[in-house]
Amino acid sequence: MKKISAVIVLLLLNACASKPTFTLDNIDYKLNPSNVSLSSQSIGHTVLWGGIILSSNNLKNQTRLEILSYPIDKQGRLDTEAEPLGRFHAIYSGYLETAEYRKNRWVSLTGIFTGMENGTVGDAQYSFPQVKITQLHLWNQQNLQGNSPNIQFGIGVLFH
Repeated sequence: MKKISAVIVLLLLNACASKPTFTLDNIDYKLNPSNVSLSSQSIGHTVLWGGIILSSNNLKNQTRLEILSYPIDKQGRLDTEAEPLGRFHAIYSGYLETAEYRKNRWVSLTGIFTGMENGTVGDAQYSFPQVKITQLHLWNQQNLQGNSPNIQFGIGVLFH
């Protein structure tokens, strides 16, 4: 009985570990990449944003992620079924392994909105909101799917 209880506890702890453990003090939940450019008064505000990585580049002293933003809840979980909210640049002070933080990986982050940066998407001009990362969570495919733990109990044989 003790072994079964231990297994259940481990499964539940693993399910709880599937979301980011961010410190969420002073987050401005009203700001997102689609509305932040409307006011320069937003500079310096702390945001909770996330989405899918479109590109990652290591620069001299930092790494820049270009991210297509998706709505995010107050725990840092992404709504991958929703319409995107636009692109933004996330700047990490230091080195991130671009093989790990590569195109098509999902991230959630907290950071300080530092302003707008002009750039291009293809041949089109684009104004990117820019965030200096303070906390970063890279999702894996298993914990990105669904909000509830996927626990199944049973006896038998399963073939794939």
